[in-house]
Amino acid sequence: MGCGSSVPSKNAKYEPGAVPSEVVKPVPSEVVKPGLSIPGCWIPEVAMRGITLPQLRAILEDVRQRCPEEEWEAGGGPKAGQPLAADEVNLYDTMKYVILPATKPYECSYVELVAKSPQKPRYFVSHWWGEAVALFIQCLEQHAEDRMFDENVAWWVCAYANNQYKLTAAVTSDPKESAFYQALCIVDGVVSVLDAHGTAFTRVWCVFEVWTALTGKLKADFKYDIYTAKDHQLYGHPRHAVGLVDGAAYHNHEPHTIQNQKKGDLEFGGYKVQREGHFPIELLHKALAIRLQDGQASVQADRRHILNTICGRGIEDLDVEPPSMHESYRKVNADLNGRVAFDTLATGLRASDEIFQAYMDAVVHSTRTELFLDINSFNLAKERQEKLVDALPVSLERIVIRGLSSIPESFGKLSNLKFCNLTHSRDLVALPDSVGSLTALEDLNLGGCKSLAALPESILQLKNLKVLNLQDCGALGTVPDFSSLQGLRVIR
Repeated sequence: MGCGSSVPSKNAKYEPGAVPSEVVKPVPSEVVKPGLSIPGCWIPEVAMRGITLPQLRAILEDVRQRCPEEEWEAGGGPKAGQPLAADEVNLYDTMKYVILPATKPYECSYVELVAKSPQKPRYFVSHWWGEAVALFIQCLEQHAEDRMFDENVAWWVCAYANNQYKLTAAVTSDPKESAFYQALCIVDGVVSVLDAHGTAFTRVWCVFEVWTALTGKLKADFKYDIYTAKDHQLYGHPRHAVGLVDGAAYHNHEPHTIQNQKKGDLEFGGYKVQREGHFPIELLHKALAIRLQDGQASVQADRRHILNTICGRGIEDLDVEPPSMHESYRKVNADLNGRVAFDTLATGLRASDEIFQAYMDAVVHSTRTELFLDINSFNLAKERQEKLVDALPVSLERIVIRGLSSIPESFGKLSNLKFCNLTHSRDLVALPDSVGSLTALEDLNLGGCKSLAALPESILQLKNLKVLNLQDCGALGTVPDFSSLQGLRVIR
């Protein structure tokens, strides 16, 4: 069967498939039943069993056809024993009605039934099996669009990649020997797919996957994205999921007014803010409260092994009870919370006092280097503006913040800042004296700050400053003598 083939039903009659020898590694004899061929191909390396969107769509088509015809029933939860609607079918149900019946004759993974060759995954999917398969696929469809993936790109999804008849080989005592970790080692990043309650963040295997993604030990520029299903409109285009993308997504619609962006361009900061602003605020709040050490598991041994691995314990100590508090927990919690808060900062600034404060407590831990924020579009109180500046992470190198009316002295802590754009902060009267501490600053743009009355003398300490834009600063009186700043270009 090819990548776009229909899903094998439980009563399907299989015909032996030709397997191209040049793309399939020799399979150990104990893996294959004597004389047995499968419709797809044997893929001995579990990490190479990614699954593509055409293959996932075929599963959903099969579910939608067979679920009502065969009167599938929910296997657990409050609806246990009741008829299932096709779009309610989750991965537990899919395992029961699709994956296990299809793979039983061969005792192989599902991917091996539908792939013609090994399918190296680009991303590892961290998720909870209880989310509806239809919503899960919506998230990956949007992920593919935002990352500009074609139909051949594959994701590693444990249920489809692991051989359900040989799980002891996939789920090992040492998490770093597991099939999960093997897959994490070859992908470009992790994408967390969240249900409406953020359940994945409470499951210990997902904890391990997030920890692996955020510690940055696998490869340089390892990505971590977060998606959830949500119907919404973005610039008149319907979408069924929204994602927090690590870096910039690709713009995927016709040109519009934001920086004349075209399809295929990496999104401008303002577009990213608009796109990610649709992420549900209630889910964001839950994400900010996550404590990875509270992750739960169906098998308690898994919880002990994973938390002890995160704490840096050796294999001989994996079975002891893990500590309730540890520096590794704190660091990953802070990194995750800071990343979520930073990427959806505009949403947090407009939230209730409780959520706003949670954002400020989290964003200070972000390691992001660039920020785009336009607060002219909403009325942000002076007190919140000052708390925002207090919370800005010191990692920032480039910022665009439009609409500030007050900047506290804490602004001077941004010692890595090279580019600062405060344009159209129309009610900003003065800069703090601490601006002189921004010794890495090369470009300061104050254009359109119509109420700015003076510049602090401390600005003369900025020996690396090359460009100072004072256009349309009508209230600005006498300015310092910049002759000591060699190479500075003042634009007025």
